[in-house]
Amino acid sequence: MSRTPNFVLAFLLASSLPSIAQLNPFELEYGKTYPIQPVTKWKNDYGVPIALHTFGVPMNASAGLPMFNEFIVAYWTEDETVFSSSASRVYPDWDSCEQAEASVISASHKKLPDLTEVGKFKYKSGELVLDISCAISAGDRYPKLNFMLSLPR
Repeated sequence: MSRTPNFVLAFLLASSLPSIAQLNPFELEYGKTYPIQPVTKWKNDYGVPIALHTFGVPMNASAGLPMFNEFIVAYWTEDETVFSSSASRVYPDWDSCEQAEASVISASHKKLPDLTEVGKFKYKSGELVLDISCAISAGDRYPKLNFMLSLPR
């Protein structure tokens, strides 16, 4: 009896996934369900209510955010509607983080022309809220660039 190697099974599974164009954070329809169904359905096995669930998405080059390889989509488990997308990256020094932050702000203005600054590190485009910042949290060694685009409830 022969066994199929795991890498062959992984290839067969991957090749059976739907081939749908990747979205980027600016193209998501916040407040609606994600257009690509999961490979396996998420199930709450924890016995307690969980409001949000997340999954990773490859960053499409059309976003204009080459500093991020992927982003995280968060959705409400109640109705499976997209709540937010976020990405982060650690930088070796503050200057390189701030340069990348300026690039993210510039790309965001191109994708969301009505984007206006409403506070420190906070922008708004229609109902969407965009948070962009470089920060060093307590105990960290390096600055982190944070990006989050969300639809408040």
